Amino acid sequence: GGELLLALTSLILLVGLTAMALADVQTTEPYIVPPPGIGYFNPTTTYATNPDAPGNGDLVQIVHEMDGSDSFARGMIRRSTDNGESWTAFECLQKFVQKGPDRIKWGPSCLFADRDNGMMVLFTQEAYYDNNGLASTWKKRRIVYRISRDNGLTWGDWVNLVQEGADADGVPFDETHWMQGAVYGRNMSTT
Repeated sequence: GGELLLALTSLILLVGLTAMALADVQTTEPYIVPPPGIGYFNPTTTYATNPDAPGNGDLVQIVHEMDGSDSFARGMIRRSTDNGESWTAFECLQKFVQKGPDRIKWGPSCLFADRDNGMMVLFTQEAYYDNNGLASTWKKRRIVYRISRDNGLTWGDWVNLVQEGADADGVPFDETHWMQGAVYGRNMSTT
């Protein structure tokens, strides 16, 4: 019941989002079929643009595996060297982190190529799931990013996105109070 509905909903979203993400790319692969009990969500695709690293000109795509409602299990990455005609198998880019009964999960994401600096930037939200439950994530989310300087072959650590300066009361922004009106553990600013 629920797993089938999740899989079908995810597949429908994936087909639509993939079509939008690859509108300028010719491909013979109209959709990706996830394994049973898993849904793929939020494909984000860009060209690798660092001419000094292997894979320059490849398409790089990231999707998220969902193993339940609002539950990102892994971020997956794959590549195409022929403009989307064929793809490598997905590889795990990021798996949730278990902390006792709690989990830290990442997703959905947006992948960008910075042509001027020869790097790729992956933005996402990091959510802390108390007892692996959804309710705590409405107060424990933040925006994070990581950078690849070799066309997505390797990635740096996640970095919290923190606004420069201070809030209206003069309190400097930091990893807990990382933008105006957002305080980790009290509220959030991502969805």
